[in-house]
Amino acid sequence: MKYLAADPAPCLQPFILRYYQINGYTSEHQPYREFTFPNGFTSMVLHFEEPIQVSNVGYDGRHIPRSYIFGKYTKPVFVNHAFGAADVFGVIFHPGRFHLFLSLPQQELTNQLLDVADGLGEEMPDVLDRMYHNPSFQARINILERFFVKKLRYKDFRLDVVDAVVNHIVQDAGKTKVYQLARKFGLSRQHLNRLFLPRLGLNVKEYSRTIRFNFALRAILSGGCADLLQAAVDFGYHDESHLIKDFHDFTKGRPSEFLGEDNELARFLMPE
Repeated sequence: MKYLAADPAPCLQPFILRYYQINGYTSEHQPYREFTFPNGFTSMVLHFEEPIQVSNVGYDGRHIPRSYIFGKYTKPVFVNHAFGAADVFGVIFHPGRFHLFLSLPQQELTNQLLDVADGLGEEMPDVLDRMYHNPSFQARINILERFFVKKLRYKDFRLDVVDAVVNHIVQDAGKTKVYQLARKFGLSRQHLNRLFLPRLGLNVKEYSRTIRFNFALRAILSGGCADLLQAAVDFGYHDESHLIKDFHDFTKGRPSEFLGEDNELARFLMPE
């Protein structure tokens, strides 16, 4: 498979983290399975090859919309390509910014898929058709960005307290406790969660846990941590078994199983 990534145009960079494209075939067009784990982002995923199946979300085990909005997820997700062919275009939104394109509480999308036509309106089928007939990565970006610029709900976007909390969680690799965040930003824990859920789809503790696991895993994969014990210490886990539990919850396997496999898609989609 061929994996490509690109940054958005400057006017969309406050809202969109990056675009990606995956295309190619397996040998002899045999079915294959992709895997990814929670990363704290809302995504839009456009499949131009059919059929596919996704498991562990709201469409478990069934054929799904060819193009969908993918909310925050709290468990690993598997995508099955029946004929070994992939032509996938994805959009990864900055945490807490997708509401600027779609007025929908994000907790309604947690561990769910939403057909893009239902979420983003009647123009989407035409946008998808033009993207299908213009398969180059840059051409598809250009088509979609024209749509996003028109769809953007608040062009005078300003950072607010939710953005500030999210930025702090990411900068601290998810290690700050909820009560510490609430105190830092002058809010009660209950009020902080009430602000967080509609924008992030997760409460503060769940989001921080997701971010911490991604930072710890990235350190392990990059060689920044020599082993699980060092990663557990560096990222504020109680002990090594606590990190192993997160491995199981987020990847449905032991660390040795994940680290010993290719998992190219999961690694490609990890936040930087």
